Amino acid sequence: MSRLAEFMSENWLLPILLGVIAVAFVFLRSSPTDLADETAFDAAITSGRPTIVGFYSNY
Repeated sequence: MSRLAEFMSENWLLPILLGVIAVAFVFLRSSPTDLADETAFDAAITSGRPTIVGFYSNY
């Protein structure tokens, strides 16, 4: 048995956990918005549909 196959048979949980984390990252990450300016933002939050607003700052 090769060393890699032996390692994988002894530590099968680690690759599964890393795979689950990678899949969750791909499906749960947020993407940038296509709102061009303040008026588009105001229209989006007052449209009557539920809206999630996220803020990010380096400071």
